[in-house]
Amino acid sequence: MTTPADIRFATATPEEIAAFTGRLALILPPEGAIGPEARRVDRLARGAVGRAMAGKAWGKLKPGEALDLAFPAGLAAEALQLVKLPRKAGVTEARRAGAAIGKSLGESGAMVLAGAHPQAADISLGLALRAYDFDAYRSGDRTARG
Repeated sequence: MTTPADIRFATATPEEIAAFTGRLALILPPEGAIGPEARRVDRLARGAVGRAMAGKAWGKLKPGEALDLAFPAGLAAEALQLVKLPRKAGVTEARRAGAAIGKSLGESGAMVLAGAHPQAADISLGLALRAYDFDAYRSGDRTARG
């Protein structure tokens, strides 16, 4: 039977963030000041978050879409996923952001750094729904998802 994604809400220390080996997903505002958690990740990643947010690709993203940075320097993570989501986002945008994270969820799992985002529950619902895969009747090898 298919196992749904295991979602837990907890605070993460800088050491846990730096040592995490799966995918790191960081919820960021479209523009303006980033929160303390995002600044901490930016420092660990040697400014990669700030450079990505200043780039053209970030400007083209719609709320709920994501930009991937593969193998970020200073982090053990396989990828750093920057998810564009305003603090006053609606339920649909928040679920779309979670779906963007769930779409790229792999065997090693993901750590979503949402800070104190008011739509964290809807982000996690979108992640769980997108990561769900009914494979009870499929043959062949099955890969577990985070």
